[in-house]
Amino acid sequence: MKTLTARTKSALLIVATLIIGAVIGALVHARITDQRFDRLAAMRSHRGFARLIERSVEFESPEQREAVLDIVDAASTRLFENMQRTRRETAEILDSTREQLSHVLSPEQMEQLEKRLMRHRSEQMRRRSRDMPPPPPGH
Repeated sequence: MKTLTARTKSALLIVATLIIGAVIGALVHARITDQRFDRLAAMRSHRGFARLIERSVEFESPEQREAVLDIVDAASTRLFENMQRTRRETAEILDSTREQLSHVLSPEQMEQLEKRLMRHRSEQMRRRSRDMPPPPPGH
């Protein structure tokens, strides 16, 4: 049985170190990316904007804090409702467009288009299910 030379051992150690470094780097990158997405998702929530204001402002009194948060909560509710309405309107426009295209495209082209749209929709749903917070209370 052959024994490994010092040169071979050194090369294996360097390669192993590089592999371990790459794995650790990939894990750290994935964690940082997840944290960024979590922060973005939190901002789209009903309370996300309020949390940002709360962390950004040094309130002079508890009364001032409450007054600001009341204003921000009301705006957050309106923003959330606007976002929901915009999504519904977008879906209606897309449905109308699809209907119009069905009169111009061949059945095969429509089938291709529908498959691609389904893939796109499932990708969006996967992202949304991870990134989208639940609706505000009472909605």
